[in-house]
Amino acid sequence: MDSHVPKALAEIAESHLAHTLLRKKHTLADVQAILLLAAWGLQSGGKGPDAWVLTGHAARVSRRLGIQRAVGQAVAATQKDRSQLEAPAEVDTAVLRQWRTWLAWFSFDSFLSFGFGRPQSTQFESIDDQAFLKARLSHPLPRPGTQASLSLYGDAYIAAKAQLAVVARSFVLWVEEQARSGPPDSQSLLSMLSDLNGRLDDWCKLWVWSGSSHALYLGASARIARLQAEHLRLSINAMALRSSTHSEGHEGSITYLRKALNAATSTIQTHFESSQTDLALSFATDVGLRSSLPTSARALSGHRTLIALSCLFVTY
Repeated sequence: MDSHVPKALAEIAESHLAHTLLRKKHTLADVQAILLLAAWGLQSGGKGPDAWVLTGHAARVSRRLGIQRAVGQAVAATQKDRSQLEAPAEVDTAVLRQWRTWLAWFSFDSFLSFGFGRPQSTQFESIDDQAFLKARLSHPLPRPGTQASLSLYGDAYIAAKAQLAVVARSFVLWVEEQARSGPPDSQSLLSMLSDLNGRLDDWCKLWVWSGSSHALYLGASARIARLQAEHLRLSINAMALRSSTHSEGHEGSITYLRKALNAATSTIQTHFESSQTDLALSFATDVGLRSSLPTSARALSGHRTLIALSCLFVTY
């Protein structure tokens, strides 16, 4: 590739971004282009626009288009009653595109909020990943390698990431509550760790562990989905470092520190495996892996220490 091509692509993308700010009429493609620019960056060394600011802009354009209403209607169409979901015979293709974009926005913005400790851009009414999955998985699995299979793999990954984003959001809300009420006691901390680890285990059983019922639907995205889950587990369990060595729950916190260490080890191993095979993770956005939670300097220091220690246990 010519050395001038990346710069030219970045200039074109940023020019399009400027147009979305200056005009009053938008399309779904505008939202998708903004999200791609936020995810891809196009410029090295952090020279591109702030991804969190871009996802906020994408949220505004989405609302301007009324995507939340279209998705809300699609969710309602998949619900037989409040407790049971029923897949429709067919979801309108245009609505499905909006739904897919909506979930992609939610998951990406949520992980930016989780990674950098910034507020989520907005609270959306309709992010029903289960209904989306019902709509997409109601038909037989397409033949591998076809366009239909690639589309299904992408949609499954978006839904899986949205489910992870909900767990991340629960953690952020807990941290915000502790910031208002003061340092958490050991019981509150251990209760949160138990709850979120259980939810992460449920997600892994569904998507990425051996024998997972939905693993086939992830296709080539399985590795990065597993990586994101391990990063989330590492960040959450690093909070166990805030437990006092003299507190009643200190012994219990050791269990969660081991979980954090195992997650750090798995993260490094996954990156290494990718570097030796398809290099897929070389092109994945890893803002979460580069970022830190603003919960406490002690937890952050521990987070880095766990990653450093895990290097000693990874077999190359």
